[in-house]
This record gives sequence, structure tokens and C-alpha cells, in this order.
Amino acid sequence: PWRSLPAAANHESGVMDIVVNTYTSYCLMESGDVLASGGNWYGQAGTQKKISHYVVHWTQTGLNLLTSSWTDPTK
Repeated sequence: PWRSLPAAANHESGVMDIVVNTYTSYCLMESGDVLASGGNWYGQAGTQKKISHYVVHWTQTGLNLLTSSWTDPTK
């Protein structure tokens, strides 16, 4: 869920790690799925649409680090 204040990642939520940069944030889940939120100029936030907009909720990027696989999350 969205929070106005930072919160620590914890195993109860299924979150393993979070990476934050200037425009886009990534969340690694226990399942291996990578979620993204933020700037999406090159489709990096999971919508695969290369248009200038912000994704304001966590979206599936299609990348799974546990299985080393990628699937198109728009299909």
C-alpha cells in the first residue's frame, strides 16, 4: 500500500529489497518478481509504453529474478 512516510521492507510483506533512483523505484518480492513505480520514459516501470508519464502504483515489470525470466506484463 502507498505510504506518505518511509517504511522498512520486511518479510511479512513479501518485500526482499527496494532500489530507488531519481525517477523510478524497484521492489524485489520473495517470489522473485520485480515491481516498479515512478518515471516511465522508456517503459522501465512495467507499462512497456515508451511515453513520458509517471506510474503512481507498483506494477509488474515482467522480470523475475528467481526464474531468470521475463514475460510481457501487458499481455
